[in-house]
Amino acid sequence: MTASFMNSDFKIYNILFELKYLSYSHTVKHIWDMLQTIMRTWNFQEKVIAIMMDNDSNMIKAISYFSNIIRIPYTAHTLQLVIEKDLTPILVFIV
Repeated sequence: MTASFMNSDFKIYNILFELKYLSYSHTVKHIWDMLQTIMRTWNFQEKVIAIMMDNDSNMIKAISYFSNIIRIPYTAHTLQLVIEKDLTPILVFIV
């Protein structure tokens, strides 16, 4: 889990809070529990306003369980999916 924030002088900070292995299965409840645990450990449950993550359905659902946090889709992941799916038919024309 990382965090990005800006101070009063508009300086941007990026911090790595935790890098944890999430064992299988990646169920909605397992993901949500892990996020809750990390936020409680660092005492920032009330400070998180948005979470950016990929478009996996379990991730989307896990974030929806937080009433005060919005999910921001990871644009690069969305673009990668579009490229893989929609541009595959033209691969036959690429040398």
